[in-house]
Amino acid sequence: MLDDLNEDGITVLLIEHDIGVVTEHADTVACLNRRLFHHGAPDEFVESDALEQAYGTTQAVLHHDN
Repeated sequence: MLDDLNEDGITVLLIEHDIGVVTEHADTVACLNRRLFHHGAPDEFVESDALEQAYGTTQAVLHHDN
């Protein structure tokens, strides 16, 4: 549904804790936890240490099919 809306030219603002879904469907990712730790392309976000900086622990992004 997100891809269909985006293809129709509709901007979607999604607040989501499932990082795998976000990085699969978003054009731009903002990582926030009281301040901005990353704003940019999903692939740059996955390769960055933004999650570690934002939450103080090592994180992994998992992709799944649901």
